[in-house]
Amino acid sequence: MLCNIYEKQPSPVIILAAGLSERMKSPKLFLKWDNSVTFVEHIIDTYKKIGSPIILIVNKFDFPETSLFLSPYEPLTVIENTIPEIGRFHSIKLGISALKSTDSCFIQNIDNPFSDEITLLKLKKKIKSNSYVVPTFNKKAGHPVLIAKELIEAIKSINSSDFNFKDFLETYNRIECPVENEKIMININSKEDYIKAGFETKLN
Repeated sequence: MLCNIYEKQPSPVIILAAGLSERMKSPKLFLKWDNSVTFVEHIIDTYKKIGSPIILIVNKFDFPETSLFLSPYEPLTVIENTIPEIGRFHSIKLGISALKSTDSCFIQNIDNPFSDEITLLKLKKKIKSNSYVVPTFNKKAGHPVLIAKELIEAIKSINSSDFNFKDFLETYNRIECPVENEKIMININSKEDYIKAGFETKLN
């Protein structure tokens, strides 16, 4: 049963939402998930169900509005990325620097909003030292990624922010976790992606 996961230390999540959304033409974190919540609210709600502390990274343009918009979700750490153009590894480093002591951490992209409680708990159950876990559907990898403490400490020691996260992960043990949620592979990077994923009625 999955309930024994709650007996362990909750894994925090770093939500990466500092991209400039150039293809979407509007901030992806404020895209409508349904008639009541946005992408970022839905993701936060999902992780709160498993007790994860939330760290959200946003760019300097969206930071003021985001901090105000999400004030009802406290406790929540919102961090401003003042140089989002150098890539997401810098956002990851900002999030890692805000972590308290933890055995593992989820790395969650704002444009992969389809994580669910069961998937997250399965990833948590699979994690081992010096490894990272990815959910898979039909042997194809999706999101989010759960990284172990050793990887967290390694990221802290990397001085450069101009680094490829995929290249970093390839130096560690990858654990695949089959799940039943096929939407873990979907990326929402454009209005076309948003419509294809079934959100066409939510477009303004």
